[in-house]
Amino acid sequence: MKKLFSVVAVAIQFGVASFACLSFAQVAHAQQVYVGASVMTPGEGKWSYAPGVSVADYDHSLAKKIYAGIELDRDLSIEAGYLDWGYRFQSPSIGSQHSMSRQLQLKINMVYAAAKISKPVSDNWTLFAKAGIARTQFDNDQVSSDSYVRGLVGFGAEYSVTKQLGLVVEFHRAGSNQGTPQQKLEAGIKWRF
Repeated sequence: MKKLFSVVAVAIQFGVASFACLSFAQVAHAQQVYVGASVMTPGEGKWSYAPGVSVADYDHSLAKKIYAGIELDRDLSIEAGYLDWGYRFQSPSIGSQHSMSRQLQLKINMVYAAAKISKPVSDNWTLFAKAGIARTQFDNDQVSSDSYVRGLVGFGAEYSVTKQLGLVVEFHRAGSNQGTPQQKLEAGIKWRF
């Protein structure tokens, strides 16, 4: 009787373990992982180099973003990403011919995590909105650095070229720093696995 009980107990344990593995596999299969990369508008910052006087960024190179996410279902995703951009400022010479212009270079990195809600509007087009948090790190060449955490909001559209490949256009904003909004318009690609 003990031997029969042991065999039944092992069979039940095996059945429960098999059911759990199959359930996990179905859930994992239902979730779709994706990665993406984008280029974004350059920095739109200003530098106040003297009281009441400021200059705009003169380095208009595009910012970059990489991201990854999991589609929990057709309408809800969780996403995380990394952004990298910077500013370069140069003040005009002040006063006499002997005064030098001042320069400032600012490098900005941002990491974020957000929940994303999607709404398909046709076979190929999907609209989305996202909300989350972002940590932004500012480093400049004058030996100071700063970081802050702010809320992140965004919205955009995706065009599905194939089941795996999508083209994405998005606008997002993550607060502001010293009156300069940290917002970007971006375009890129997304790949689903």
